[in-house]
Amino acid sequence: MKILVLNAGSSTFKCALYESAQNGLNPDPLWSGLTDYTSAKAQSTLERFLKPIFHEEIDCIGHRVVHGGEAFREPTLLTPAVLKKLKHVSELAPLHNPANLLGIELLSSFFPNKPHAAVFDTAFHQTLPEPAFTYPVPLSWKKEGIRRYGFHGISHAYCLQKTAQILGKPKGRLNMISCHLGNGCSLTAIRQGKSVDTTMGLTPLEGLMMGSRCGSIDPGILLQKLRQGTPWKDLEETLNKHSGFQGICNTNDLRIILKMSTPEAALALEMFRLNHLRHFGAMLASINHLDAISFTGGIGENSPWIRSETAKAFPWLGLKLDASLNRKSPADQLISSKTSKIPIVIIHAREEWSIAQACLKLVQTSVTL
Repeated sequence: MKILVLNAGSSTFKCALYESAQNGLNPDPLWSGLTDYTSAKAQSTLERFLKPIFHEEIDCIGHRVVHGGEAFREPTLLTPAVLKKLKHVSELAPLHNPANLLGIELLSSFFPNKPHAAVFDTAFHQTLPEPAFTYPVPLSWKKEGIRRYGFHGISHAYCLQKTAQILGKPKGRLNMISCHLGNGCSLTAIRQGKSVDTTMGLTPLEGLMMGSRCGSIDPGILLQKLRQGTPWKDLEETLNKHSGFQGICNTNDLRIILKMSTPEAALALEMFRLNHLRHFGAMLASINHLDAISFTGGIGENSPWIRSETAKAFPWLGLKLDASLNRKSPADQLISSKTSKIPIVIIHAREEWSIAQACLKLVQTSVTL
């Protein structure tokens, strides 16, 4: 079986084609690629991009969908009724879900007679206990869907699976903190293999300082800006695209910031370090024992600095990095020293493969039924 995966972002299409074998889904794609697009030219861009694989006999197309709301807890075959519900929750992820839906629309036109499936970033966090997903606002708001959903679930679920494999432990018995650090950042507390707390909330804006997103701020700031006459659409644009690293030093790329010698760059780095550690400590409060810490994403996988700062900030945990391994940033390996009380691992992000794996299981189950 061949499965095409589309990860449609706000400005890029990331695609990969996977093939299954008797022993499961091959982790190495037959073909993969990344292309930028503008919505006005999205169809022609994607059509040219996918031209090399149009001759392939594709069995299923998997789509990453960032926000599934309360309706979607598992990977789901796409139908007109499902698409209608997804359009309803798009306002909760304005940077992501419209792009996801555009990708679904375009690939459905290219492959109209094939099954299409949605895999949701929010699904892994459906195990959050009620006190963790309920906001301290009027309870009636929860009936309107205002609650913590959490994101990066596909990535956090894969980190759990891969960390368990590296440590040789059942994932259902693992207590860990998963750190997804990239242009978007989130941490998840995993207890006995289930998400029990996470930093992102109703939308992907909450939590850590990010590349261009603000993370958690005093909501009174927004009220103040509204009182001053700032349109809500301008606030949405600023909080999503012109905040975080971008707002402090005019770039969202940590690699560039680490090489800068400006006061703004120094401030941004210290803000990010403090912000990350503050939320890491919050995740610790949600698990009664820590078996492992994983780092993934562009920053998590490639920044020895933030991993080192994490280990130094919690000496009572007995975290000790192997300095040489930390510098080399090896994928899917332990980087903690032999004397560390808690294993620390780097996990190479494989969101597309995880989506393909979920689609394979879904299609096989549907055929069986």
